[in-house]
Amino acid sequence: MLTREQHQHFKEHGWLITDKLVRDERIEELRGALDDVLHHRTGHEPRDYAAIKREDGTVVTQMVQAYRAHPIFAEHISHPQITAIASELMNDLVVRLWHDQVIYKGSKTGGGVGWHQDYGYWQHVTPADLVTCWLALDDCDEENGCMMMLDGSHKWGLMPETTGFHGEDLEAALHNLPQEYCEQAKMVPMKMKA
Repeated sequence: MLTREQHQHFKEHGWLITDKLVRDERIEELRGALDDVLHHRTGHEPRDYAAIKREDGTVVTQMVQAYRAHPIFAEHISHPQITAIASELMNDLVVRLWHDQVIYKGSKTGGGVGWHQDYGYWQHVTPADLVTCWLALDDCDEENGCMMMLDGSHKWGLMPETTGFHGEDLEAALHNLPQEYCEQAKMVPMKMKA
């Protein structure tokens, strides 16, 4: 599925944007399913559901195990191209899903998610050779709050909570990094089409 250059990019930078893997019709189905789950129209609920309200009045909605709430999410977690890419990036034929998660930021009311390292939440899983796949259901750029990556930060190791790195203000949090990482820190917007 991936070229040698894509493998090298992932190894060096810690992230990779691929060509479009999910057709537009499926994106629309996923959007509809998300709307149904958000408005409790499915008769089922995700394992965890939280609307996180911030001091500035913004809200970020987080759902874990959305596949329990709608069959389209259950189908999507085994998307053959996505699982093949995960298999390649982990260099393992066996791909297991730790969990699915939906982060929803509503138009004009949605807030940001602070810097974090996914493995900080999953340290009981070893070895630490997991990958995260992020699918955008809307076109994303800096104007509407796309995901940002810290280029190459996967080589830094796990950042302790005490650094202050995990704050919601991305720019300010970068100044709380150890000096050696402050100099290397480069934010890269994950601009992509839905």
